[in-house]
Amino acid sequence: MVSDTPLTDVQETRLKEIIREAIEFPFQLQFVYFSGEIPRGPGWKFEEFICEASMKPCTRMASI
Repeated sequence: MVSDTPLTDVQETRLKEIIREAIEFPFQLQFVYFSGEIPRGPGWKFEEFICEASMKPCTRMASI
């Protein structure tokens, strides 16, 4: 998302609600603001999606 100014707390909260309702899952969301240019990847391309999810096995399921 591109915005001229950072969203207010109320706007961020509402946007998070909208996203969670649309994907039907309560993901933790964090907005990161950059001044100037958005950082680019190694090939000078923008990364549209970055997954930082842990690949640790689920310990609750291991006992089943």
